[in-house]
Parts: sequence; structure tokens; C-alpha cells
Amino acid sequence: MALDKMTRLLLELVEKTNNGSLRWEGTAAEGVYQVSFPNFTVQISARGFDFVLTIRNAEGTILEEAADTEFSNKIQNPMATMNQLYVNARRQALGVDAALDNLLDELSKKTS
Repeated sequence: MALDKMTRLLLELVEKTNNGSLRWEGTAAEGVYQVSFPNFTVQISARGFDFVLTIRNAEGTILEEAADTEFSNKIQNPMATMNQLYVNARRQALGVDAALDNLLDELSKKTS
């Protein structure tokens, strides 16, 4: 039962991240990105060859954790799904698109 809810959560996170509804941020831990809600925080991280989705309460206690391998019977290609979430969360948290826009603007000024 818990994995069904985690699967729904994962798919909602992917959808809302892709459409820009969520605001991911970095954490003190390298390679861990999070989105905060009023009472909980959801984190995505890369651990070795796995991606891990973690839910923490307001005190920081881990309530639930699931690696991509645990979703194999629930969704097609869970590693690719979690990789997509991780990459998009990272890009958003680090401001990659804003950096690229800035660099492109600077380069266009130099060629004009």
C-alpha cells in the first residue's frame, strides 16, 4: 500500500516539476535536492547507481524512502523516471537555465 502511494507521489512530482509548479532547492548535502511543503519535505538524491526519493517530516525525521528499484513492478523504467526528476530538480535548484540564458545574452553582445 505504501509503495502505491509513493508511486503516485513520484509521478505527481515528475509532472509538477516538468510544468514548473514546484520549486526545488539545494541542500547542505551534495547531490540532494528538495521541495518543501507546509509539513513535509521531499528529497531526491543519487546514491551510487540508484535514485532515492525521501520524505521527511518538519523535524527532519525520515518517514519513508524508496529507491528506483522498488518501483520496478509499478511503473515502466523507474530509473529513467527518477533520473528525469533528479536532473530537473538539480537544474532548477542550481539555476542552470538562468545561467544559460545569461551566457547566451553575453555571447550575443560580443558578436554584435
